[in-house]
Amino acid sequence: MDKFKNKYRIKTNRLEVWDYGNISYYYITICKKNRINYLSEVKENEIHLTKIGKMVKSNIENIIFKFPKIEIDKYIIMPNHIHFIIFIKEQLNEYSNINKEDTINRVSTNRLDSFKNSNPMKKESL
Repeated sequence: MDKFKNKYRIKTNRLEVWDYGNISYYYITICKKNRINYLSEVKENEIHLTKIGKMVKSNIENIIFKFPKIEIDKYIIMPNHIHFIIFIKEQLNEYSNINKEDTINRVSTNRLDSFKNSNPMKKESL
């Protein structure tokens, strides 16, 4: 399989001219590495969160205290991934000096490293 920049399964579908710190709604999906079902289980057509899934839910619901310019509009925790609709309610200018190439390709090489302990989706935070 060809990889984009020898790293990614597919080429990014982000709009290169768009500033993703702009006030707007955004749809985000985060998948668990290797698609392992750590977050929830489906039993009798209902989703039941695992211990890790409950911690993720708590972090999602409390993200507004860490990032007051962001609102979580809707979210669902699936067995191996999460879907969000977030609303950026104020321009996120503090991130404007982050290298756009890093952001577009989901690679942290500079300032984003300082946020590693505040990212609720990282294994170390759980």
